[in-house]
Amino acid sequence: MGLIRLIYASRASESFQAKDISSILEVAQETNRDLDITGILYFGNGYFIQCLEGQPEAVEALYERISTDLRHENVVVLDKIEIQERSFEEWRMGFVSQTDVNEALFEKYMQENIFDPFSLFNNKANEFLLELKSVVNSNYYVG
Repeated sequence: MGLIRLIYASRASESFQAKDISSILEVAQETNRDLDITGILYFGNGYFIQCLEGQPEAVEALYERISTDLRHENVVVLDKIEIQERSFEEWRMGFVSQTDVNEALFEKYMQENIFDPFSLFNNKANEFLLELKSVVNSNYYVG
């Protein structure tokens, strides 16, 4: 059976606190390992963008669970396609924070040069995440 890549964006809810990121990543690492899901998460400017890769049933079930998490709202699928291979195969859930990203990346992908993932549809969302992946080094949380 093939693989899919699902990329979604959302806005942090009023109940979200920056310290929630570490618990989100901790749970994602364990859950994704069990479900054989890989991906990346970016949080900045009050928005999330996340890529999930894996078997369709596992990715879709995880997305349904994620979409009901009260720490975010306005959850929108930006891209969902069948893929031949994973882009984030070595990461159960990689994370890049806003402070780690050069403004040039926002200038390239965002209209206002400010992170707003809702402007990234189809392959633009994946291109943005692949560029994020390229900035990751040993100083960042990758698992």
